[in-house]
Amino acid sequence: MCIRDRLESGADAHPIWCRYWQHNTGAHPTGYLPVVITVEGNMPIENSGGQFPTVGNFRVRIVNNYTDRRIEGVARIVTPDRWRVMPAEIPYSIEPRGRIVREVVVAFDRNPRTGLLKARLEHDGRVYQDVLEVGYGMREEPWGGEETESTVRRDNMRIVKERPVRWKVVRDGTDVLVRVFNPWLEPLEAEVTLVSPVEMWGAQADGYAVGNVAPAAHAITIPGRRETVLRFSVDGNMRPAESFGHGPTWWGWAKITYNGTREYLPVPGTTA
Repeated sequence: MCIRDRLESGADAHPIWCRYWQHNTGAHPTGYLPVVITVEGNMPIENSGGQFPTVGNFRVRIVNNYTDRRIEGVARIVTPDRWRVMPAEIPYSIEPRGRIVREVVVAFDRNPRTGLLKARLEHDGRVYQDVLEVGYGMREEPWGGEETESTVRRDNMRIVKERPVRWKVVRDGTDVLVRVFNPWLEPLEAEVTLVSPVEMWGAQADGYAVGNVAPAAHAITIPGRRETVLRFSVDGNMRPAESFGHGPTWWGWAKITYNGTREYLPVPGTTA
């Protein structure tokens, strides 16, 4: 089951992360990515000339995965207000199985030179997105580990993030609370999932259910420098207590995904 089938109501408006494998969402489902937008560049941006403004370059790639349909529209580059990008909009008309690549220039004439640079396009009512995290403390380093590491790019360089999201998992009675703090000044799009055995999927598990965790996931946008608290309700009474002699024992892991990063934390009070 694709996790998006279990996202709470309203998640359809949430941007789709095009590099889905980085978020470990499972196999690429049919029809999931009819179009793709990615942004690639050498970050952080440094002022090699010694004077303001600082200028950097990056590339935006748009791909049409349809075999029988041309796609047309305008992609947009979303940046902090203090930045300037040229062009800020990229019109496209791409034949089936085609692609385009456009060079974009970004410049800023004052500090801070940190922030989230987002490339977005809308197709059939859905928003597709890729993000570059720009900051002084970000760096690239050679990577010799598993190729599935989410921060490894195609050139085998690992991206070390300057500002990872701060988050923790606590219990409120039987419920699970996840606190997430956005360290950036810009809004951050993320998804938080409570991973549990199929027996905790309620009605979706049919006769196998012993409990229910709801919702299975939250699709969220956190304002800059703000914290949000997410609640997962846990119902462990879907079978009589005498079936176990006590409430159901289950394992649970909270998972957060954002900007190509995935992290996991055990749920307190479970066997995780």
